[in-house]
Amino acid sequence: MKIVLLDQKSLGEKLDFKKLESIGSVTYYNYTNQEQIIERCAEAEVVITNKGYFDEKTIGSLKHLKLICMTGTGYDKIDIQAAKSNKVGVCNVLDYCSNSVAQHTLALVLQLVNHMSYYERYVKSGKYIDDDAFTHYEVQINEIAQMTWGIVGMGSIGSKVAKIAESMGAKVIYYSTSGKNQQDIYKRVSFEDLLSRSQIITIHAPLNEQTKNLFSKAAFSKMKNTPILVNVGRGAIVNEEALVEALSHNRIAGVALDVLNNEPMSKNSKLIPILDDARLVITPHVAWASLTARQKVVDEVARNIIEYVKGNKYQRVDL
Repeated sequence: MKIVLLDQKSLGEKLDFKKLESIGSVTYYNYTNQEQIIERCAEAEVVITNKGYFDEKTIGSLKHLKLICMTGTGYDKIDIQAAKSNKVGVCNVLDYCSNSVAQHTLALVLQLVNHMSYYERYVKSGKYIDDDAFTHYEVQINEIAQMTWGIVGMGSIGSKVAKIAESMGAKVIYYSTSGKNQQDIYKRVSFEDLLSRSQIITIHAPLNEQTKNLFSKAAFSKMKNTPILVNVGRGAIVNEEALVEALSHNRIAGVALDVLNNEPMSKNSKLIPILDDARLVITPHVAWASLTARQKVVDEVARNIIEYVKGNKYQRVDL
């Protein structure tokens, strides 16, 4: 079986591809531009992709193609109807990074609540050596216990974050963006209630018509407790211009973003002028990317191919 992996570099390094290579002959490319897909996949029976668009023209041009494997959950870049018409299977990978994203969420919340970077810089600057007190109180640390932690998106990741929040003594409320998820042990509220009641808000929702620009200027105006906001969902859920305005007018106490409207960060990003603001924390879309999670992606892609060959429906999204 001829297998082509179009964007190996998006998976990072130190991964074991033995399971994949045991299935067939694998050709690796670090990155693949849209214009290169047809040429590089001309002989492929299986294509593994993350960033490439597979529309009717692309799928129809690949005469040997039998299966497209996404290295993630989202498959909006694949024309599913075109795949069906050309008898090409499509698979994604589910629940591979929930632990990783939940852990990173906690790290970002703690950064905003405990101000670790500030205190680390204070000590390393040498100022602690000359201080006349054993404790430095310049930046206030707050306790998560007794805070209300609002979760936007109560799927697999949101559920794990809820458990973490609860274990730290927070009161958990949540807003289901799809309306489908129900967690009886936590209180489900409207979006407006979540905004007005929460001291911590973390976002774990997918990007769709219901969630795009969900955190708008109007949403920020409804926040009553000057909360901290953490987005590990998708960048466009938060309107960055409205976010900058909210931060500048102290409607939020701080914000941590692992996802942005444009990735890598755009030179025209509204966030660039405030990058030095201590209330803003940005990480480069790494919440999902623990070594364990990335290896699981590779192993699950290999399993998807094996299950497809057996005729099973495992993680098929075209059926």
